[in-house]
Amino acid sequence: MTIFEVNKIFPKNFINSIYFISLMIVVNILSCGNTNKADYQDNYNNRLIFSILMTPTPDPKAKCIAMMTEAANCLPSATDKSTIITALTTTLTSSLGVTLATAAASAIGSDSVKYTTILYSGSVTILDYSTYCDTAVNSILFKTASEGYKECLYQCQKDNYTNNINLNQCTQKVTQNLITDSLGIGQNLCTLKCIKVTNN
Repeated sequence: MTIFEVNKIFPKNFINSIYFISLMIVVNILSCGNTNKADYQDNYNNRLIFSILMTPTPDPKAKCIAMMTEAANCLPSATDKSTIITALTTTLTSSLGVTLATAAASAIGSDSVKYTTILYSGSVTILDYSTYCDTAVNSILFKTASEGYKECLYQCQKDNYTNNINLNQCTQKVTQNLITDSLGIGQNLCTLKCIKVTNN
């Protein structure tokens, strides 16, 4: 069928109408595609804003305290606790005398909160988690770190202590190894994980 034959069967107005309708359909499809794209972008922006508003503000101090609490469930069971208590007694003897130093070290050794805090702080004057965590979270080591990074780091350490507790490792290792384990190993190193997660 040639064009002339088509024109005989269908009037020219009809063919023009089909062209016009086809053109309108294509335009409509294209404009819907752009509208969907704009709607999608608006929806994405709204979801992003909503997600940010719903995400809790990082609280590294609370995570630090939670990590210390879990550490206290592990570190006092380490194989070298008696050696640490002896070293603590020796350290305290110069300022307290032998009798008081022995009593103080013994008291500290029987209190998992004080014992764990001294292990982390390295000071016999910081004896509670809150004081230690205030100092640690605001230390020079974290000068450029975001709150999210700090929180992630303490959560990672807590999880590693939990893992050591679940695997009965606390009674099998020395204190230093348990503390080192809490920081993670290899690809599970807490600092690497938290840099990836927080982009810090």
